[in-house]
Parts: sequence; structure tokens; C-alpha cells
Amino acid sequence: MKYLAATAFLIGNLAFTAPAMAQSGNNDLRPNIADESVRFVFVYGQDPCPKATGDEILVCGQLDEEERYRIPPVLRSNPNDPQIQPLDQRIKTLSRISASGINSCSPSGAAGFTGCNQLFVADAYEEKARGDGVSYNQIIEAERQRRLSKIDAESEEVEKRVVEFEKARAAKEARENGEEEDIDEGLPEPK
Repeated sequence: MKYLAATAFLIGNLAFTAPAMAQSGNNDLRPNIADESVRFVFVYGQDPCPKATGDEILVCGQLDEEERYRIPPVLRSNPNDPQIQPLDQRIKTLSRISASGINSCSPSGAAGFTGCNQLFVADAYEEKARGDGVSYNQIIEAERQRRLSKIDAESEEVEKRVVEFEKARAAKEARENGEEEDIDEGLPEPK
């Protein structure tokens, strides 16, 4: 149920953000986030994390060796089992089941579907509150900042090389212009 709610929430968000991601007007110098590739990998025991390729951002999670061939902990038990759920959760479930009419997300009653989006959002917030505390957005943003700092350092290095090249070119032109003036002064006037 919680995966269904999270999936519905993500699909709803993608529907609203897709036009914004499709716009090509990028006025700042930061890399286009839509062009980035983000890959999530979980490794077990002492296995090394694979290397990121190209502009790919790699988020690597480390799990214990004994978890290698097991079903993930989130999927091991039935979260809807009444013996596992606390009393307040059972009360919420009963109130949802018995709800009908407007804003109830129920197939019975007029306009029962109108509360489904509110229900999905509420479920997503509940799931987020119960989550494991891992924020992939923070990990990805940290990687972006690390890459941007590299870009800044590289651009400063390139700028130094360009300035040195320009100074050398200006000195060379000055020498050439100075030599031509000396040659012109040393030649006799034509008769």
C-alpha cells in the first residue's frame, strides 16, 4: 500500500514537472539537471562500489553480507497484517473503509473519487515520516556541488593559461613591431 501511494505521488509530481524539464532555456552555467544520469547501487559486505562512468552520479549503499540473498527487510512481512498495526492505525483504516461520499476516495457515493489525491498525498507524507532517513536528494546535491567545485577550479586554471598566452602574444607582437621600426630607421631613403 505504501509503495502504491509513493508511486502515485511520484507520477503526479512528474506530470507537473515534465513541462519544466522539457524547456531548453538554460541561462546559467550550471549543468542541466535533466541531462544527468543518476544510478542507485547496493553492494554487500566488502564488495567495492562500482565506478561512475562519464557524467553519471552514482549513489552506493553498503549492506551486510548476510543480506545478500535475502528479501529486503521492507518486503519481508505483510505491513497490512492487523497484528502488526498499532491501534491508531487500525482506527484510521476503519475510518477510511467506512467513509463514503465527497472527498472519501471511495467507489461508493457521488463524487467519492475526489478525495483520492488527498489520500495519496497524506499516505506519502506518512511514509516519508516513517522512512529510513536516507535522503537521496541530499546525496545527489552533494555530488553536484563536488562536481561544480571541480568545474570552478578547472575554469580558473584555464583562465590563468589564457592570460599567460595573451601576455606572451602581446610581448611577441611588441618585439616584432619594435624590430620592424628599427629596420625602417636603418634603411636609406630611396633616390
